[in-house]
Formats: sequence, structure tokens, C-alpha cells
Amino acid sequence: MKESIRLGKSLEIMPIASESFGVRSSAFFINSQGISILVDPSVSLAPRRKGCPPHPIELLTAALTRKVLLHLSKKANVVIVSHYHGDHYTIPWKRFYEYSDYSIFEQTYFEPSESIQTISWEVQSPGKEKKYFHNTSRLIIAKSINRVSWNQKKRAKAFWEYSLPKNVVRSEGDGNTFYQEDYGLKIESIGGIPHGCDSKRGNIAMTRIIDEKTGNNIILSSDVEGPCDPFVVEKIQEAYPEIVFLDGPAFYHPKFEHHLEDQIIQNVKAIMDIGDQIYIDHHFNRSSDRDEYCKEKYGIVIPDFARAIGLESINLESKRKELWNTYPSKEIDARKAWGLVSTSSPLVSSFDLNAKVLKYLNKFFQY
Repeated sequence: MKESIRLGKSLEIMPIASESFGVRSSAFFINSQGISILVDPSVSLAPRRKGCPPHPIELLTAALTRKVLLHLSKKANVVIVSHYHGDHYTIPWKRFYEYSDYSIFEQTYFEPSESIQTISWEVQSPGKEKKYFHNTSRLIIAKSINRVSWNQKKRAKAFWEYSLPKNVVRSEGDGNTFYQEDYGLKIESIGGIPHGCDSKRGNIAMTRIIDEKTGNNIILSSDVEGPCDPFVVEKIQEAYPEIVFLDGPAFYHPKFEHHLEDQIIQNVKAIMDIGDQIYIDHHFNRSSDRDEYCKEKYGIVIPDFARAIGLESINLESKRKELWNTYPSKEIDARKAWGLVSTSSPLVSSFDLNAKVLKYLNKFFQY
């Protein structure tokens, strides 16, 4: 098992959570020469899937994921929010299957460690206007509430109204570029990206991270669900990244628009022609036949985020009914799992299936 994916000497990418790690999420921790970036720090479980509630193995995995995200949030110089769904954004009220409440919301976004270094940033808007954030201990880059659903606006209200502590700054992404000259680091928030196939869900922001000294760059797609839209492919082609972490199609969903399937297949093939490395996860890994589909449509099994670092994919949600049949355990329920988030000791599991994932996650407490 690798601990991370390295691109050149400066970019170290660590997937923290996704469906291949056993939860709903698309969270990353990225180091670039001493600057730490935490992307979409949240976790979620489907309240019901295949007629079943979350299995104890899912509850334990999600509880540890939230503990790790809280720990890393203290260390991050930059926190990025691509949009306001609960598997990407820590919602500011109590949600049992997202391990969130107002205190966890505050800790995740607005309480960096006092020992964290301060950094200055240059921000350039799509219109080429520039402004500067000086000596910030936390830069928060977040999708604006323009072109998001009513539910997302409701969830984001506390975020945008929160009274910021000293040296913490908050900025809309949506096409802005954030540059740190001393480190040669650039973060682009690629705005106007459709949230999957359904225009009613509004837009998200993809994230591009660039080492200006070498030109190395990666893209984190968030919820493009395929991608469905050729516009997403165009944006990725323009960036020409070495690595793409892609959210695949939501084939599992009963409302998936199957008439778009051929377009999605062609879009993914076009992205495969761009980057040296492409990984597909998130919605795609909620389907139990994900690997077979890859073999049939692309001729290869495209790795997911867990396999990117040498772990086996556990895809717990897609196996939920099987888990309840194989391990009809009642060792822990949602309320007990919630309580584990605030414990100081690492979490372990009696289930071998998620043991390696938990071992990987527990290592992050060393940061």
C-alpha cells in the first residue's frame, strides 16, 4: 500500500474518503511544498440502500473518516468546498449519517491550529482583476450560492454568514485563481460545471492544482457524474492535467438518464486520452458491476481512488444487502457510532473487510 500519489517533487495527493473507501465522499488531502489543501471535507452514508440501513461496518468506517477529517482540518492552509451536498460539505446541523452538527461544522472550516503558518495569496478573477489576501492562516475557497439548488442555499447560509476569526479568509471560487508566488502554487476553481446530468441541481466547481515551477497539475472533478456534459471534457482538455480524479456516472440511481450513456462513454474515453493517470470513483462505485462495466466499455478496469494508492476497494454501499446477510451484526448502531467521533483513541473494527482502510486512515493522526 502506498501512502500517497506523488506528481513530481512537489505534489503529494492523498485520497481520504470515497465510495471505494467505504463511504459517500470525495475528500482529498494534498501537500505542496509545505502548503496543505483539504478538499471537500465531509462524509455521508445512504440512509437506506437495497432496502437496508447502513451496516455496522459502514458506521465504523464513516466515524473514523469524520475523525480524520476533523484532525486534518486543523492542519490545512486551504479548505475547498466544491458545492453543498452532504457528502462534500459538512452541514451545520445534526445529521446522524453524515456525522455533522454545528460544532463539527465550525471545527472543519473555521478553526485552524494556532501553530499553522500564515501565507499570502494573490487572487485573479475571470475578468483579470486582482486582489490580495495577506498573512492568512486559512484560505477557504467555496462555490458561491449562485446556480445551486434551494436546499444547497439553505445549507450554505451559515457558512457564508459565519463571522470569520482573525487570519481566516473566505472567497468564492467560481472561476477565480489563487496564486502563492513563494511556493509556486496555483489553485484554480473551475466554475460553471454542471452537477451531473440534471440541470435542476445547478453547478459545482472543479478544482485544478498546479505547480507553477514544473507545470505539473491535477484535476479533482467533484460531481460531474460521468461526465455527462462535453463542456466538462473541454475544460479538462484545456488544463491538460497529468492526473484526473473523476466522478463517474450514477448508474445505480433509478432516475439515471440512460439515453446519455453513450455520450458519457465517449466523454470518459476523451479524458483517458488526456491524462497520464485517470481514476474514477464516487457515484460510479455505488454500482456493484463497476469493474465489469469498465472492461466492457473501455477494455480495461479504470482504477478508483483506493486502488490509486494500492488499497483494495471495499465499496461497502454497493454490498450493503450482502453485508447484512453475511454479517448480521448489531455490534454498533448510528448513535454509538456518532459517539466514537469524539473519542481520542484510534478506531478499529472486528470486520476484516475494512481493516486495511482503517489502518490507512489511522495513519493520518500522525500529521
